[in-house]
Amino acid sequence: MRRHRIDCHFERTGELDVATAPHQLDSLAEAVDDMRAGGHDVELWDQERTRAAVDSPTYLGALWDPHGVALVEPARLAWGLRQACLESGVRIFEQSTVRSLRDDGRELELATAAGRLRARRVALATNGFPPLLRRLRLMTVPVYDYVLATEPLSDAQLASVGWAGRQGVGDSANLFHYYRLTRDNRILWGGYDAVYHYGSRIDPALEQAGRTHALLAQQFFDTFPSWRGWASRTAGPVSSTPAPASRRSTGRRQPTASPTRSASRGWASRPPGSPVTCCWTCWVVRRPSAPACGWCVGSRCRSRPSRPGRGDQPHPVVPGARRRPRGRRNLWLRGLDRLGLGFDS
Repeated sequence: MRRHRIDCHFERTGELDVATAPHQLDSLAEAVDDMRAGGHDVELWDQERTRAAVDSPTYLGALWDPHGVALVEPARLAWGLRQACLESGVRIFEQSTVRSLRDDGRELELATAAGRLRARRVALATNGFPPLLRRLRLMTVPVYDYVLATEPLSDAQLASVGWAGRQGVGDSANLFHYYRLTRDNRILWGGYDAVYHYGSRIDPALEQAGRTHALLAQQFFDTFPSWRGWASRTAGPVSSTPAPASRRSTGRRQPTASPTRSASRGWASRPPGSPVTCCWTCWVVRRPSAPACGWCVGSRCRSRPSRPGRGDQPHPVVPGARRRPRGRRNLWLRGLDRLGLGFDS
């Protein structure tokens, strides 16, 4: 970003994964042990230390990861990467819908309304939109993620909750919230509901959902009781897949397709040097004779058995699970986990 002068307000702020129920403290303690065993520098904070960093009456403790998370402005990052590509000689053809992808035995051929393009390797960065390869369409489902943003906070408002470290914050519930401060000190607050619309529908009309946004607002007011009011609200589709990390599969007769799963949580975290940014589901397609790209690790991704059924909520009994004693996952959630369909799988 420095080399290409991309102004996306990159901040290495770290992340607080907060506990808002007693059983979540046990889970965070286990996570700290596992992460330390893997060489990560993390800490388990008690309630007093957590609330000294960001003050909410709902916080019981937190996992503090000072190095694993950075914040960016995703749109400015995308615009900056686009400009960097143009300055490096990359040709970009916008509004050129690719209608088909065909392997002619030597190269891959993409057909558009205006012409054809041939290449040895193709990256399908389609997020929740259907990929061109039909056999991959059961591997991803678009779900809508909803967010709210406040007006810029005054110095007094910001001081009332601390947040001097500007950390990204997420809670530890199965239906989690994520939140952060923007460049001009608005609070961006999102998460909880992940809504699937029948038929994998993606439509700008779905970006405003009164009931879902009202629920999200009430949960914010429970977290920070002294604040009221919102400046804006929106939503957008993100890809939910059963693949929790990059995968690579190979075929003798068909191009290789490698999915990378990521659901945006309002900030981005990626291994250094990774060319695939958060919020994308990217499929790398290459001829079997082309060099392996090195982006993708792991084994073949298993496909989903089917799209979610009727209705606009893929996991209709998830909310009840959060109210169960000690947060135990019910039979429905355990079944979804085994299929790789749980939102937090």
